[in-house]
Amino acid sequence: MQLLLVILLTAGILGAQVQFARLEGTIYDTERAPISGATIKLPQLKRGAITQRDGSFVIADIPPGTYQIEVSAVGYDAYATTITLSPATVKQLRVVLRQSSIEAQAVEVTASRRLQEQSDTRTSVLTVDPREAKYKAGGIEDVFRTLQNLPGVTAPSDFSSQLIVRGSGPDQNLILLDNIEIFNPYRLYGFISLFNPETISSITLLTGGFPAQYSDRLSAVLDVRNRDGYTGNGYFSGKLNVSITNANVITEGALPFWNGAWLVSTRRTYYDLIVGPIVRATGAVDGDVAFPNFRDLQLKLTLYPAQGHKLFANVLTSRDNTEFTSGANRQTA
Repeated sequence: MQLLLVILLTAGILGAQVQFARLEGTIYDTERAPISGATIKLPQLKRGAITQRDGSFVIADIPPGTYQIEVSAVGYDAYATTITLSPATVKQLRVVLRQSSIEAQAVEVTASRRLQEQSDTRTSVLTVDPREAKYKAGGIEDVFRTLQNLPGVTAPSDFSSQLIVRGSGPDQNLILLDNIEIFNPYRLYGFISLFNPETISSITLLTGGFPAQYSDRLSAVLDVRNRDGYTGNGYFSGKLNVSITNANVITEGALPFWNGAWLVSTRRTYYDLIVGPIVRATGAVDGDVAFPNFRDLQLKLTLYPAQGHKLFANVLTSRDNTEFTSGANRQTA
């Protein structure tokens, strides 16, 4: 009697286990591509599943009955349906989700338009920031060597600051400093230019198509403008700069009348001052040794006697030397 009871209980348990249903399926998009990471929920049972990379899912051991199925995925419209599961059955479910349209508020982006002067639209006009002459690698703080890096501009050699623009010779260029023509803007036989980068306010190079006001030059026009001194009242400043080629001193200040200002700058090489006396005193070199050097002085005076009126005067002086030292003998050429 006990054996019969155990057999009946076991059969009842097995029969109860067989009553569960199974839900399987695949989630696609409208292009029949499987959706990975979609969520399938049975709210009544608080159960669910997430689709695999191939879009498939499985929910096992579901009691028979009627249930609501909710399917959702990021970027797709949600889907809901009702299914009925019979005992000991496997229900196949295929769901196609449509991509959702996300509506956002309008975003308006505005910016102010940069006013462009007519001179900026001319062809073959190159403008260089004077600060580039001080910080550009290989420029040795020389305006002309900075210009040699521009398109269509080159140099006769690595040891020259002369400008060859579009194949023309350096003598075919017009060089202007504050609208004054500079016939020889080179120092140390062309190694460095006359212009002091510490006093320049603008550099403009016209490589072609320049107006008739620049006369009959065939190659290019280089227009360099020196800055004015400080125009505040009771202001004075000085600056000392030593580079690989020269020592540079700049002083500037304001004038007590007509909103005027003044600017003075001077440069000088220092190799002959340091190495020359050493060679002369020690006699370390038997042959002649050349110590090229140069010095220049620039003075600019600016006055504003009335609104819209400007008076300015420029003074420029420069000198080049080459000193030959042979033991204790010293000659200047």
